[in-house]
Amino acid sequence: MAFTGNLNAVALTDIVQLVGLAQKSGTLTVVTGRGRFTVLFRDGYVVDASAVRFARDTPNGGEPRKKELHVRANLSGEPSRGMSLEEMAGKIFRLGAGYFNFQAGEPQTDSPAALDVSGLLLESFRQHDEAVRDGAPVTNDYEALPDEVAGAEQALDADVNGAPAKPNSLRHLYGLLKSHPEESGGRDHVQLVLEAARQVFDRAIMFEVAAEELRGVTGYCAGHAGDAGRLDAALAAVRIPREVNSPLQDVVEARHIGIGEASAEWWQSYMPAEFGPRPEMEYVALPVVAGGGCAMVLYGDTYAHREFADPLRALEIVCKHVGVLLENERLRNRDSGTRRSWRDRLFGGREAD
Repeated sequence: MAFTGNLNAVALTDIVQLVGLAQKSGTLTVVTGRGRFTVLFRDGYVVDASAVRFARDTPNGGEPRKKELHVRANLSGEPSRGMSLEEMAGKIFRLGAGYFNFQAGEPQTDSPAALDVSGLLLESFRQHDEAVRDGAPVTNDYEALPDEVAGAEQALDADVNGAPAKPNSLRHLYGLLKSHPEESGGRDHVQLVLEAARQVFDRAIMFEVAAEELRGVTGYCAGHAGDAGRLDAALAAVRIPREVNSPLQDVVEARHIGIGEASAEWWQSYMPAEFGPRPEMEYVALPVVAGGGCAMVLYGDTYAHREFADPLRALEIVCKHVGVLLENERLRNRDSGTRRSWRDRLFGGREAD
């Protein structure tokens, strides 16, 4: 997994939160006009951070020349040893311009630290806001940066082996998440997942997981030439009993992404003609887990492109994000004393929790 972008288009805090939410391990690098900054993640936690600051040195009154100032976060907790990991990571996370690159993989550090991303962000911005409120100087040495950095995009547009990075749709998915309101309704959550799925699959269906069956909700088919309303109605009528063995059911029970083949009998029994012929290759199923159970499951097949690994992982993140939104909604309803379940809110039913 590797993705690159411009911080003028994507907020670094959104990227960091998604890495934490997906529990990814890897290296986040940011290049700006002031330096090159690195944050290491293990299983979604921040474990180390460092910076190579660019400064101007004028030896003996001669011409200024660029020099590098290497700084690593203090992992020992000793006040005399400089900036703590919390402080350095917080400063880096507030960067507003430059180019970023995230490379998945085990971080190259022996650091024992494991700092929660959400806690770091909250504390960093709390301290910043308090300083602004108190009128203290809050200039971040890393924040006064030019919008564009000559050569930085080319420097980051490569993987760890120096080969050019393959283009992907992650920035589009980040845009979807950033524009999706926390208080959106259930149908909006479904459409968010399906919009992200379009970056990976030519066709997909979203299912509600009920006690006895998987119920079709809606979906899309890129090659469908007929009436869109007719396709949507056909998909909403799909019912697959839970006792029928299929990768879809396996994913619901395991609550983890799975792949499998659609047998001719299974396809003819449950899938509508409007959705097209049975896929010649394996299909993918992704769960949307809310709390301790699977609330929805996404069926997708006929890959839109062969190099789909990074967008598929990003789609997993979107599904996890929607699961968190559904669970948060359920908790809000419970705290407010309502008896409506998340299934009622999502699909318009009237059953009680």
